[in-house]
Amino acid sequence: MIMVKSSFCLRIKRNWVASISLRYRQCQIKAAVSINKELISFYWTLGQEIVEREAEKQYGSKLYSSLSQDLKNSIPSINGFANTNLRYMAKFYTLYSGTNLPQVVGDLTRDDLFAVPWGHHRLIIDRCKDNYE
Repeated sequence: MIMVKSSFCLRIKRNWVASISLRYRQCQIKAAVSINKELISFYWTLGQEIVEREAEKQYGSKLYSSLSQDLKNSIPSINGFANTNLRYMAKFYTLYSGTNLPQVVGDLTRDDLFAVPWGHHRLIIDRCKDNYE
């Protein structure tokens, strides 16, 4: 009788640990998605700022390279501010902020748009070059 009770308690504990592990992994995924949305939102805003400053011709032809270097100096632990990535941010804003969007894209909310991983946006931008340049 004691062995049956011990085996039953052990099974309950294993199920509980499995449940805790699953919930923890689900929380990790939710946190990663939330971080991704915030980062994509930041890229959108920075892209908008870059496009606006380019239009004002304030910084000349060295805007991307000087901004990249300044950001790398200001935040050395972050790798996302390469010249190329800054250009993608500007193109990201330009591509999705226009009024001539295809119907499917036009139906997306910003929440939907910001839920798409950055790598996917870069692929879309690469394939849509002619549509916004």
